[in-house]
Amino acid sequence: MTLENYKTIIDKVSPYTNTLMFYFMGEPFLNKSSYDMIAYAKAKGIPFITTCTNGDFVDPQKLVASGIDEVNFQIGGMTQETHQTYRINSNLERVLKNLKETIRLRNQAGSKPKILSGFILMKHNEHEVETFRKSMAEWGADQVNVIDPCVRTHEQGLEYLQSHQSRWQYDPDA
Repeated sequence: MTLENYKTIIDKVSPYTNTLMFYFMGEPFLNKSSYDMIAYAKAKGIPFITTCTNGDFVDPQKLVASGIDEVNFQIGGMTQETHQTYRINSNLERVLKNLKETIRLRNQAGSKPKILSGFILMKHNEHEVETFRKSMAEWGADQVNVIDPCVRTHEQGLEYLQSHQSRWQYDPDA
């Protein structure tokens, strides 16, 4: 979406909008205008703007400066090997650097955003949950969540879903 098209939409909906979820099943920061889009929506008076990111393409300085209220970094593992199983072609070192720098800049500015971090729990990374929780607490994430992966097929479910079926949000018989 172009910035101009986005502005047209925001101009129409902003008087009736109290929350903008700046993402849906994709990486919002692939759009080079994303930070300007967030800042524009804030300037138009939308009180709460949140996004979710894989963290690979985040510019921490632009993110904090955009005025966004909340950002959720979702991580696929605490080693490159486990992370890239779900986050194909992602660079965990870069993701964690972007997360830590966003926290640092936010703290330095004494401003937003609230920073959440989600650990995508799967068979191959179950053993890393405590490392994740400990690291996020040390780095200053505001909220830490363990979340389920998005699977689209039965085969993906068999590959990714964690060992303990009590956490499954999917019907294994379907």
